[in-house]
Amino acid sequence: MFDIEYPLPKLDTLVAHDFDAGAMENWGLITGRTSAFLFEEKTSDLLAKKRVATSQTHECAHMWFGDIVTMNWWTSLWLKEGFATIVGEVVSIDQIFPEWRAHSEFTTEDLESALRLDAKRSSHPVDVDCPDANQINQIFDALSYSKAASVLRMLSEYVGQETFLKGVSIYLKNHLYGNGDPQDLWNGISQAAGVDVGQLISDWLIKIGFPVLTVTETNDGIRVRQDRFLSTGDATDEENQTIWRVPLALLSTNSDGKTSTDRSVVLSKREEDIKLDISKPWKLNAGREKKRRGPGACLRWKIELNLFRIQWSSHARDMERPAAV
Repeated sequence: MFDIEYPLPKLDTLVAHDFDAGAMENWGLITGRTSAFLFEEKTSDLLAKKRVATSQTHECAHMWFGDIVTMNWWTSLWLKEGFATIVGEVVSIDQIFPEWRAHSEFTTEDLESALRLDAKRSSHPVDVDCPDANQINQIFDALSYSKAASVLRMLSEYVGQETFLKGVSIYLKNHLYGNGDPQDLWNGISQAAGVDVGQLISDWLIKIGFPVLTVTETNDGIRVRQDRFLSTGDATDEENQTIWRVPLALLSTNSDGKTSTDRSVVLSKREEDIKLDISKPWKLNAGREKKRRGPGACLRWKIELNLFRIQWSSHARDMERPAAV
């Protein structure tokens, strides 16, 4: 996958009855508790099988992300845990068990858990200062794992998975058996993609929270506005300072009825107007969830969230408001 073969002659797994962590990615010897790695074909259910499979692939991914290349300090814990989550639990599982629909499950489980935590005032940046190594257990949470993985998936969809993997390969090769930091990763992906991805993605990791997008149809297209989302719904002006760069993945329909997705469209302001023929089917965050039909057979789209919430202006007609998850 990354053009770097596993360098050791073998990889063992040791299961222990009494093990503090769920599992641990020791180089060449994965260790973990019985519930993470033992499966009985005749009596265990599908959930147990999924837990064993994802535990194994997550720890295997760590052989590259964490062992072959290690983050410089715990501040960038996400650099290994986010990758192990998206590469191990989604990309790898999707190739081994495509019937499990790992990408959909990632959205309903990992992404939602990250959004719930990040919607609180008590949240913290993914790339969080951790001066005392004795306190690192506090940052092994849904942000270091699931939000980081969601950011990486968003970046992969923006530049294309093949380009993304090529960039990650450059990053790993440049830091084999050494340490790396986020800028090293952005440099590798930027080299592969030909665009500065660090500028696009950094605020998602170094700032707290995520935006809610308000979408309003206009005479010439749509108006999209971003504001910080809080579960309490009362973000102050001081809390609403961050302007994220939001890839919109805008799907539109031409005169022949054919659809296409423009992944280069990025919301980089507080509010922006986008020209679009709204008389034909369109969608933000294309590639997610299912389409639906509204009254009068006017096709509109249900939106599955990426790293942002979407709400629809009260000025839009009811049949033009995709359901936000």
